[in-house]
Amino acid sequence: KPRINKVNLKSVTVKAGQTITLEAPYAAEPLPTMTWQRESTEVKSDDRSQMTQTDKLAKLIITKAVRADTGRYTIRLVNDSGSDTFIGPSGLPGRS
Repeated sequence: KPRINKVNLKSVTVKAGQTITLEAPYAAEPLPTMTWQRESTEVKSDDRSQMTQTDKLAKLIITKAVRADTGRYTIRLVNDSGSDTFIGPSGLPGRS
């Protein structure tokens, strides 16, 4: 079953226009499928949002942060052995 290491996860605050980087270290075998959500809406890869994954780290990178990026982000990892979810760090663009 995937296990997200929640110990060092914390809220993130950036200024408008900066890059938001959310990282979720985990342990899982086999490699899980990763899903990121913001306020219960799935985040899709596009020109500003990129999701990457290694065998130990799930990452969401949002470039050129805007106020609409504010919110609670959720990471969900699923594999044949089970799943783990962390509802946590918010990406919060501040005033520019």
